Amino acid sequence: MEEVNNNAEHIRHLQEREETNRVIQKGLDFSIRDQEIKVEKRWFGLVRKKTVVDVVRKFHIHELTLATLDRISAESIEFVLDNDMLTDTENKDAAKRHVNGLVARQTERCARIVAIAALGESLWKPEHRHGHTQWREDTDTLNETTALFMRALRPSALHQLFNGVYAMANLGDFLNAIRLMQTDRTMMPNRIAK
Repeated sequence: MEEVNNNAEHIRHLQEREETNRVIQKGLDFSIRDQEIKVEKRWFGLVRKKTVVDVVRKFHIHELTLATLDRISAESIEFVLDNDMLTDTENKDAAKRHVNGLVARQTERCARIVAIAALGESLWKPEHRHGHTQWREDTDTLNETTALFMRALRPSALHQLFNGVYAMANLGDFLNAIRLMQTDRTMMPNRIAK
């Protein structure tokens, strides 16, 4: 019976890995309806007419680079959960207020993580300093994209994108590789001849 359970678990694990690999290779596409103000100049620029125009902004999340993963990790560390408050059965009202405040605070952090993934490599802008190139994070674009996601995404869509970003991070394969490196070896690995 135990062998059947192990086989079922192994098959489920392989199916999850295949699905993750498909998501990583294909990426995630999504679009958001937004509005922007278009300024039309008239009479040699003396008169300006402003109109609100509906636009569709398209995003594609590619396989995440190491710099993007590092930035997402730095943002993810800031998630703060008070487990004592959440498991307190005597004071349910305080726990409920804590959860409501937590959701409000963490929603913006989740939107920021999705924005970091959506911007990808374009989040980093090159600057020439002291004779070499340095890469600087474009915080203005990141803040604008986060604000767009906060006002235009529904909670269900944000949740789905957030889970997709973490699936594309491929943390399962990374952790499995770390586990394999830490296991005790019965024999020395073969060295490659130079």
